[in-house]
Amino acid sequence: MRTLVNKKRADSKTSGSSDLRHAHLAKVLCILAAVVIWLYVMNVENPDYEQTIESVPVTIVNAEEIELDNSLTIYSGYDVKVNVTVQGRKNLVSKITADDIKLTADVSGIKEAGTYTLNIKADIPDGVKLVSMSNDTITVFIDKKESIQVDLGYEFTNFILESGSGFSLGEPVISVDTVTVTGPSRYLADISRAVVKISVLERVSSSMTVYCDITLVDSDGDTVTNPYVSKNPSTAKVEIPVYAEKDVPLTVDYKYGYFNEDNVDVKISPETIKVKGDASVITALDSIVIMTINEKKVTKDVDVSTVTLSMPEGVENVDNVQSATVTISQVGTSTRTMSLTIDEDDIVNPNGVDYELLSDTVNVTFRGKAPDLYALSPINVKATIDLSSYSSTFTGVVTVPLEISIRSSGIVYEVGEYNVQVNIY
Repeated sequence: MRTLVNKKRADSKTSGSSDLRHAHLAKVLCILAAVVIWLYVMNVENPDYEQTIESVPVTIVNAEEIELDNSLTIYSGYDVKVNVTVQGRKNLVSKITADDIKLTADVSGIKEAGTYTLNIKADIPDGVKLVSMSNDTITVFIDKKESIQVDLGYEFTNFILESGSGFSLGEPVISVDTVTVTGPSRYLADISRAVVKISVLERVSSSMTVYCDITLVDSDGDTVTNPYVSKNPSTAKVEIPVYAEKDVPLTVDYKYGYFNEDNVDVKISPETIKVKGDASVITALDSIVIMTINEKKVTKDVDVSTVTLSMPEGVENVDNVQSATVTISQVGTSTRTMSLTIDEDDIVNPNGVDYELLSDTVNVTFRGKAPDLYALSPINVKATIDLSSYSSTFTGVVTVPLEISIRSSGIVYEVGEYNVQVNIY
């Protein structure tokens, strides 16, 4: 019985060992299968692969060396891009971008100005080899940088003045007189001057301001275009004055408004003058006031005065007439003199000064149409003396203006100026 049990145990042990061996064998087979698959993928499914990376930039190196040591400047070669074809396993090559490839051209060792052809050196990722480049050299232009000053002028290429009203063109004013031109010394000798070319499409009838590009020209007047040459400034402000001429009437104003076409005839000689100025000013100018007439000071039936002409700001007297004659003729009016008595109520005395009128009557002349004049009485006229500017500390005889106010249904006003002497004590 014991022997049978032991035999069963032995058989069980043998079976377990066999199962363990089978498990190890399965693992080994899986590993071998994986290796086989990997080798298949790497050698069959992932063969050598070519790819072209486009527009890889070329960097110029050691530019600072030649700029510092030889005062040279590199003018061209900075924007070169090259297509690069590389080869390698597909899983590597397919991931490469332009940022992974470094292309350089070395300018060290260049000592003189000139045009040079430089080899392009390629630095590519490990595991990948360079097949070809669309260009394996670049050309650079190197020269000394200099600056010159050239005068700035102007040209009209398209500019038509409005017809009529005596329009004329003034001298344009440019915001700068000279332009600084910088570039290779060999090309600066071709530049003679700079110009702004003024072009305005619509007809011009007033002064204007335009902003123009600055163009470099040679001694023959031909435009100089060179990518290596720069200018400062590159634009300029141009003020273009446009003038107009016309005959403008001379006229007068009235201080109080007593004169009108019914009661005076005003003649000015000359009646008009020719003036010139900014078109916007002259176009808006309808007349020129040469004087303001104080009606109260016109004491004669016919008054003639000579007025020195003064032009408004920005207006030129083309005729160069220095003066004008103004003749004022009274029409349909006459004068009447009336004696006025000054009462205590007619004195303005806020400071309470002690005073004495040296005369309490004054003769005042009035002008107006006859019916209005003879309807006037002292009741309609008030004569006022103002002593506000005097204090009790002041003493002496002073002459004080007489202020006259009139109540009338027509146009009636005093002619002349009137004063009263007052003794302040």
